[in-house]
Amino acid sequence: MIVAYTDETGAPVLSLRGSTQVYSDTQLSMWVRHANGGMANALKKNPTMALMYRDPPARTTLTFQGRGRFVDDADVRSRVFDLAPEVEQKHDPGRIERR
Repeated sequence: MIVAYTDETGAPVLSLRGSTQVYSDTQLSMWVRHANGGMANALKKNPTMALMYRDPPARTTLTFQGRGRFVDDADVRSRVFDLAPEVEQKHDPGRIERR
């Protein structure tokens, strides 16, 4: 999934997020490692985001536009991390060790 947002200075940012997943009927979620990192801080200032998924063999493209927010609740963060594919979880070895 390609995620687009604006950083704290207003510059556009594209980020690949393999942990993006359906969280509810109206929400997507993605694992963000750092509570004070770039995306988390940027969303506090400007929550507007866009996402794009492309599957060329299936000739499928999905686009999403909406508002993002960083949730610091431990239960929510654990659920998002646990739902992420194992290959994405391995990108955060510190989190795996704390489990």
